[in-house]
This record gives sequence, structure tokens and C-alpha cells, in this order.
Amino acid sequence: MILYRICERAHVLESPRFRMHDVTKGTRRNRNSYTRLSISVGRIQREVLVTKCCNDLLPTALNLKTMNYQDTDKCCLCGSQETSEHILRCNHPTRLHWRRKAIHKMTKHMKKHNVEDSIADAFCSCVTDWLDTGTVHASKYNSRYHRAIQSQTTIGWRQLFMGKLSQEWLHLQPHYKDKKGNNRPAYIWGASLVEASLQSYIALWEQRNKDAHSPEAHIHLAKERAAKATRKLFRLRHHARFRDSSLFPDDVETFIETSTAEALQRYVVMNSKAIHKSVKRASTAATQHTRSIANWFRPVRTPPAESTPHRHSQDNLVHDAYSKKKRQKSQRVSENRTLQPRLRGYLSLRQAL
Repeated sequence: MILYRICERAHVLESPRFRMHDVTKGTRRNRNSYTRLSISVGRIQREVLVTKCCNDLLPTALNLKTMNYQDTDKCCLCGSQETSEHILRCNHPTRLHWRRKAIHKMTKHMKKHNVEDSIADAFCSCVTDWLDTGTVHASKYNSRYHRAIQSQTTIGWRQLFMGKLSQEWLHLQPHYKDKKGNNRPAYIWGASLVEASLQSYIALWEQRNKDAHSPEAHIHLAKERAAKATRKLFRLRHHARFRDSSLFPDDVETFIETSTAEALQRYVVMNSKAIHKSVKRASTAATQHTRSIANWFRPVRTPPAESTPHRHSQDNLVHDAYSKKKRQKSQRVSENRTLQPRLRGYLSLRQAL
């Protein structure tokens, strides 16, 4: 079942448009793809790891961070984002040494099956170009190989290390002669090439695990975590009391670069509680002498006007342009209407609504 799923996934990528082929149709092309990959997987005898490799399920740093298993997605060797493609194209000296071994292994497997030297040189040159630059230009090679290069580019050169080899490479040499002089079909040397690429990818993954779990990598990971906690505390600098500014470094990035992982962890443990307490006290001190502005929006009712028995005479006095009582009454009315308090005393820099 595992092998069937791997081959079924390979058939999707064999098509330029990534369409699913029916394995049960029994076409020659699908039979060759299934046979080629089944031979390779049978020789490797590591079904679980091969399944992860062929379906791009390896736990890289990016995948682990996405699943919240670790805090960083950086490569333990160069500091770049670690994806499945970066593992293949990382420029660390150990990865460059692996590239040379992988290319040599592919060349050896192709020569073992008497593949033409021109085909082997073109194929290995294309793989080298992709590992070095990330792109393969077909114009650099003979027109004989353009169709195979374009087909593999459509599938993806990264997929080559996951067992997805274009059929166009096999069409360049449909048959070859073994040591006994017998004609053998092309899918046999294709299976050997897929086997070599998968074995190289597995060897690279095992080397990556050794690098990721080495003592140096543990120190680097511990410093990354401590640096993240230090930056988080430093962001509280403007919320703490001014008298506690000595708890924070002047330049956090310089402090992180010049400190070890143990020094950063010691700083976080010794100052975390004091910084959070300072932030809490600063927030309390900023709001203890102020009132909430929500009280200012409460509805204010104007007291009703006093009823007098001589309303008609009062109205005449109000409309009298030369009456002093009119001016006094207008002042009393204005005093009764301004009952809403002023905003003074309701606001501060840390006012909590």
C-alpha cells in the first residue's frame, strides 16, 4: 500500500500538467513508472523514510515551526530558512561535499548500465546547475536534450531527489546492453538513477539530523530562544517606570550579539519578574489620581423651571429690552444648563476607559 501511494504520487508529477493517471489502465508508460520506482524502493528497504521523502513530509525546521514544535525555522548551519529545497541547495561546506558525492554516485550508476556518456554528462550538468543556481537553462545544452530538460523543469528538479524522473530522459536511450550483451529496457537504468537520487537524499537527511542535534546546534538554538525572550522584555521598556530603566540594556541587539546563551538566560530569569512588576506599578500610578472618562458621558438632567403664578408678566419682562430682570434671568438659565463637568481631571497618559 505504501509503495502504491508513492508510485501514484509519482504519476501525478510525471505529467506536464500534473494530471492523475489511472494506474489500472496498464499503459506502458505507467507500468514503466511503477516498475522503475518499485525497483528503487525495494532496493532501499526503508519504506517509511522513502514515503516521507517522496511526499515531501520530512520534518524540516519550517514544518516544525508551522506545527509549533520549535520556535525557529532557521537552518542550523547557515541561518537561512530551512525548507526541503534549502536542505539540497545550502552552501555550507558539508553540503557542498554532499553534492559532489551525489553527482558522482549518479554518474557511477549511469555508467554501470552503459548509458551514453553524453546523456550522463548532460544530466549531471543540469543537476549541478540547479543545485548551484536554482535554475537550468536549456539553451546551454544540445537541442537533443531540450525536451528532457523542459519536462524535468516542469516536474521540478527538486522532485528528482524524491523519485520523480521525467520519462524523456529514458527516451534518449530506450535500450542498453548489459555485460552479457543482452538488450535491456530503459526503465532499468532509470530505476538505478532513481535509486541513486533517493539514497543520496536519505544520506543528506541523516547528515542534517546529525548537524541539527549536535552540541553546537543546541547552543545556537538555546541562544535563539533566549534572544527571543530578551527582545520580548525589551519591548516593555516604555511601559515601565522611569526609575527602573536600569533593568533594560541600552542596545538590545548589541547586548544579544555580545552575550552567550547562558548570559541571556540569566538576564531573563533575574529581571523578568522585576520588569513586569514595574510595568504594573507604572500603570497603577498613572491612573490612581484620575477618574474614568466613562462618568463624563452619563446623561445630565437640567432641573425644571420653577412655576410662577405671574407667567404672563414675567414674559413681558423677558422681552423688555430695558429690563434688568431679563439679564439676570438669562444668566440663571445659562448656569442651570452647564451642569456637565469639565474634562479636566478625567484624562491621563495611561487612562483606562
